[in-house]
Amino acid sequence: MKILIPYDGSQSSQNAVQYALKFAKGHSSVEITLLTVACNDAPLPGTLWLIL
Repeated sequence: MKILIPYDGSQSSQNAVQYALKFAKGHSSVEITLLTVACNDAPLPGTLWLIL
């Protein structure tokens, strides 16, 4: 069984990782993959961009 977990550092994604790890301990053939995406061009949260 394969489990894909999107991870962004939020509490929800941390909870998902913990849940998957607990689940995997009870199953012998579990593969967990964490997916995180970073974009250098994306504005920071709370940043206001003005287009003139």
